[in-house]
Amino acid sequence: MTRTEQEIRHIIQDQVYPPAGKGRPLTEEEYAKTLGELGLDSLDVVEVVISVETTFGVVVSDEDAAKFKDLSASGLAGLVDTLRATGPKYKRASETAR
Repeated sequence: MTRTEQEIRHIIQDQVYPPAGKGRPLTEEEYAKTLGELGLDSLDVVEVVISVETTFGVVVSDEDAAKFKDLSASGLAGLVDTLRATGPKYKRASETAR
């Protein structure tokens, strides 16, 4: 599992069991499900998009954001890796303080 997928799993865990993912850990089978199959609604998906942008310093277009509900953790990791390689970026707050 890549570092990106580990971070995505933390984001999903936090969204499924807020605050800060204090519920039981998700299983491998649950991580294989799409965000929609995990029961995340549109607002939850928007929060995942914002967390992805903040965590990885990428800009997620509306077109890419619309795909999130139909992606699993590994699918999101692949999309994030693509965005990191090709998409617009911004500096994270922690990087601007340097």
